[in-house]
Amino acid sequence: MKKIHSFTAVLLLVFAGVCQAWQQRVEYNIEARLDTAEHRIYATQHLRYFNNSPDTLTAVWFHLYPNAYRDNSSFFAREAEQQQDYRSRHSSPEDKGWIKINSLLVSDSTAVFKYGPEYGVPFIRGGRADEMAIFGDYGGTHPAVNKKFKEPKYKLDSTSASLELPIPLAPGDSVDFYFDFTVKVPKFFSRMGHEGTHYEISQWYPKIAVYDAKGWHADGYHYIGEFYGDYGSFQVGLETPKDLKIGATGSQVLEYDDQGQPLDDIAGYHLFAADNVHDFAWCADPEYIETTEQHGDIGITVLVRPKDKERWKNVMQYAKDALDHYGRWYGQYPYPALTVCDGDMAAGGGMEYPNLVIVSTGEDQYTRTLEMVVMHEIGHQWFYGILGNNEMDQAWLDEGINSFSEQRYFEEKYGPAGNYLAKESLRKLLPEASNRNVGRMIPYLYSANRMDQPVDARACISGEMGQYAASAYMKPAAMMWWLKGYLGNSTFDRVMQGYYRDNQFRHVGTEKFYEAVEKYSQKDVKPYFAPWLKTTGMSDYSVASVRQIKEQRNTYSITLARKGNLAIPAAFSAEDAINKKYDVLWSGRGRDTTFLLQTDGKLVSAVIDPDNVLLETNRWNNCRPRRYRVTLGPRLPSFESYNMFWLPVPWYDNVNGFRLGTMLHGAYLADGDPMVGHHQWTFSPFYGFKSKEISFSFDYQTPVGLRPRPPRAYLTAGSAFDINYAGIGLKRTWGPRLMLDPTESFDLKLDYTRYKDYRFWDPRDVDTAAVVSLMAQRGYGLTRHWGRSSFLSRITIGYIQRPESDINNYLKFELEEKLNVRINKHINPRFRLTVGYIQGPAPAQEQFFLAGSFKTTGLDNMLASGKDWFSTQEHYHVDGGANLPGYYGTHIRGRNMWAVNLTLPVMKSPLSLFAGAGQVSNDWLEFTAGSIRADAGLSLALGPMRLMFPLWINKPEEGKKQFDWRWTIGFGGSGEGMGIKF
Repeated sequence: MKKIHSFTAVLLLVFAGVCQAWQQRVEYNIEARLDTAEHRIYATQHLRYFNNSPDTLTAVWFHLYPNAYRDNSSFFAREAEQQQDYRSRHSSPEDKGWIKINSLLVSDSTAVFKYGPEYGVPFIRGGRADEMAIFGDYGGTHPAVNKKFKEPKYKLDSTSASLELPIPLAPGDSVDFYFDFTVKVPKFFSRMGHEGTHYEISQWYPKIAVYDAKGWHADGYHYIGEFYGDYGSFQVGLETPKDLKIGATGSQVLEYDDQGQPLDDIAGYHLFAADNVHDFAWCADPEYIETTEQHGDIGITVLVRPKDKERWKNVMQYAKDALDHYGRWYGQYPYPALTVCDGDMAAGGGMEYPNLVIVSTGEDQYTRTLEMVVMHEIGHQWFYGILGNNEMDQAWLDEGINSFSEQRYFEEKYGPAGNYLAKESLRKLLPEASNRNVGRMIPYLYSANRMDQPVDARACISGEMGQYAASAYMKPAAMMWWLKGYLGNSTFDRVMQGYYRDNQFRHVGTEKFYEAVEKYSQKDVKPYFAPWLKTTGMSDYSVASVRQIKEQRNTYSITLARKGNLAIPAAFSAEDAINKKYDVLWSGRGRDTTFLLQTDGKLVSAVIDPDNVLLETNRWNNCRPRRYRVTLGPRLPSFESYNMFWLPVPWYDNVNGFRLGTMLHGAYLADGDPMVGHHQWTFSPFYGFKSKEISFSFDYQTPVGLRPRPPRAYLTAGSAFDINYAGIGLKRTWGPRLMLDPTESFDLKLDYTRYKDYRFWDPRDVDTAAVVSLMAQRGYGLTRHWGRSSFLSRITIGYIQRPESDINNYLKFELEEKLNVRINKHINPRFRLTVGYIQGPAPAQEQFFLAGSFKTTGLDNMLASGKDWFSTQEHYHVDGGANLPGYYGTHIRGRNMWAVNLTLPVMKSPLSLFAGAGQVSNDWLEFTAGSIRADAGLSLALGPMRLMFPLWINKPEEGKKQFDWRWTIGFGGSGEGMGIKF
């Protein structure tokens, strides 16, 4: 240990007391050699750790982050599987990574790390306890601990470890740690990794954990959540093959040999130095093309690979623009260097490190995605780099404020409408495609489904990435927009500049943010911010009524209302016919308020929250009169208006000839799990010029109730080609997480259908009768490392209005299992197994068909015909029944059915091989080995359209061949399973 002079120690403690804050300081000196053959780093590290706290430390904690990639028992690996990311699970031992401590000295004493669950990590939300649990309360109170023996079920996570100090570290003292360590660089599973000789090296060295007023923050490496580090200095020497070009934290320091030649030119040695940073990262690639420009006092370096050179031609300008905007808003970038590296990381589109950002995307011609990622990661140099919050405990202070800054950047540079799109024509067509509007859709999804979490929730307990994005990024970004409007632009900028100036190179928390707001605005926003941070409460503000006072000219009684438990001051704005505006600030404290407004002209609009800064799940009621929008063709959902569109739909079939119709659609937002909209309907009338028949279909659905992932009430009705139908139902899909399995579903529907005659229908497929049925359906979905399973059971009770029959009731059972199985990264077969049974005289249209489903829904309703070559038993295929498309045209059906279907995608192409076998009959006794029918062929997916070529069948009709040219066409996905990322 190194003793600090006692007088210096006293000064440090006095300074800490005056500032009512202290933080530790570190000095790292690392020498590392990269072996590109073994993908290993051999390194030594000298760390000097300064105890500026008032506490005597007897033990310290270190992060050993590379052990996240050691095996499948680490926090990271297990959490990755919970997120249905199985790359680590399916990787080979050669692809794994780890850190090995070869030797460790504390001053002059040998020391050994202690691994264990002493540092508890919270339980992850969602999923089964025995699978979702990670170490929490040790001692048998947690599902991850065997209660009888009080031993963990899994190996200990070794991404954090403690060691006892040989001599307690007193306040004001320092201690030296000497490491000799080896790192095996993994393939890319997260942030650190390599692909060939391309390297991104982060969270790679033994890093001491932060000790602050709350104690040690020794979080392991988690799938969701980032980091927290102590400020200090780094001097890092990197020895690499000479052809590698390096980008790193800090500035490169040239060292010379005896002949005066830079060591970098001779031996591939690079020395970097950085001060007032809390981490060190680097990237290397032999193909990097380096561009360096001076921007004021800052040297900007862009490292790009040849494959991305053209797509990265604007990155230097994006970096300059980001530095300019953040410098103007908050304060100047204080470091001499900034490097932007072209990367391959698997943890999102980009990642920030001090003085270094790694970006894993490129420019496209339609969006500004690359610019968004570059400027967002550079923005983290302020929020994370210079202002060092705990990203695991209070991620909103960097991700949320930075997401707000990203949205502000786009609106200042490109305007508020359509600013995420690169082409002017697209921006005019899709003005809702703005950075802020798209971002706000994420917290809306989780709030509307009642599956959000508090902003202040620890990142690692997030059930899924979307939930983390909503709470840490987008919800606090909206909070910052509200704060900007509440304080006013100039005061807000003064607050943020003061917050930055007062806390540079220091740890910050929510209280520091509150202090800055109060200091520079003289306002206390904690009563408004705290409910946002600590709860999942939402509010729904509305202009409840606008009523003109008859006795008084241009005088209006206006009622504003608030539902929900968050009372936030909200702006109200009205406008009259002579374009004069009237602005009022409502405190929002009561459930409603009514006031009189005298205007100079007739009132034409009244809006609460005109600047769209409140977090609400319904903004359509924020204005009077309500806003409606009608367009040709669909548009992106809008929070502000009820959208309607119409679209001409021409079509042709043999029965109707040329058909001309239109699709009329309306909804507030859009409704369909997981999206929550309201009052969604579609009306589609058609006219057949050959049949001279008018047909129509109508569908409606809307969420009901207050349950998470709410149920939908729906109804359908139509009259088309001598069929009348109507139905009403209730359906719901739910699970512990919004975007991931496991899921469950149910659907309950009362249905009426009547086929009137055979003008438009093949008599082999339908019976002319009215049928009333009640259908109940239950479904389950599950994803695991071996693939995905979805199970569906359905029971239908039907009544036929057929007077010539003594028995008019029937009962129909169906079971279906779909399996996507992962054998390896190239072979992923899909299986479908189904059985069905009908008791009673079910009409033909309710029976099981051999070639595929007879019934249609959605788009198929409009495209398929009732008979001839484009019917569902001819060349138009709809998945269902025994699903043997090779038997189209046979119209084989029955009351009993079984089938097995296989689809085998060919690598990652749109081409698949398929085969199936099954039977349908009216009697189980007819099921014999000799009566099994089978087919096989090729299918080609072209977007939503699927072409199927059943080239072989085992039992062709008389006069036809087993091997022959056959084809069908369909729309939608494969009936044998859904795609999944392995």
